[in-house]
Amino acid sequence: MRHTMCMSPRNPLISLSLPKIANFRIGNAIVPIISFRMGTIYLSGVRMDRVFFAKAEYDYAVLKSVVFKLIDSISGDSIRKGMKVLIKPNLLIPAKPESAVITHPLVVKAAAEYVLDKGGIVTVSDSPAVGLFGKILKDGGYRKAFEGLDVQFREFKETVKRDIGEPFGSIEIAR
Repeated sequence: MRHTMCMSPRNPLISLSLPKIANFRIGNAIVPIISFRMGTIYLSGVRMDRVFFAKAEYDYAVLKSVVFKLIDSISGDSIRKGMKVLIKPNLLIPAKPESAVITHPLVVKAAAEYVLDKGGIVTVSDSPAVGLFGKILKDGGYRKAFEGLDVQFREFKETVKRDIGEPFGSIEIAR
């Protein structure tokens, strides 16, 4: 069965999950990460013991309200003024938002606006599987959706090796 959360042309369904991982260290900063996996929002630094679902619409006012409530219900108070937050939306290939191949830009925009409203500093970053990062942002509607927002887009271009212990040993993490 194809996973279509947040992608249905008529009624997006948003799932909000909490991973059992710590915040990521980028340089000298500890950065909470909001990551979208085919429509699932992960907020790092919070224990994963609950999953939240909410039905939404692609009417942006409705969608934004739902995303704000979902993030608030897990740990919205963990985002503070001046905190750097990375949003990783899984931008796989150049594709239109309605194709359900990439996370819809309005979902990511709502999460970014949430962080901005809390006084955070937002970077949207990813490492595409195929195609140029800039083309994915354009074709996927991200450039248009984010017009006027103080959000930086940055492609992951390098990796660092991190030891995460058993059973995996070390892995490479995008940087």
